[in-house]
Amino acid sequence: MKTVYKDVVRVDLAIMELDQRERRLFVGSIEGDVVAVDVFSGLIIGTYSKHTLEISLLLYNEQNNLLITGGWEKKIKIHNDTQHLERI
Repeated sequence: MKTVYKDVVRVDLAIMELDQRERRLFVGSIEGDVVAVDVFSGLIIGTYSKHTLEISLLLYNEQNNLLITGGWEKKIKIHNDTQHLERI
């Protein structure tokens, strides 16, 4: 194991997704939280609108800088991720 990051989200993780450059890790929790973590520092560099239930889908579209999230409440949210790109 190379690195361990603690306290990325306040509850259990449900799903994770790396961006194509493998510099950001998107994390979804069982309570609907979605955050972006800098892989090199472990710092949270972005938060996204929360779902009401567990995250079941994380998909990052690098070409359009979109993070697509889905939750068990049967909603899909499309987030514009351009604001978080400048932080890494």
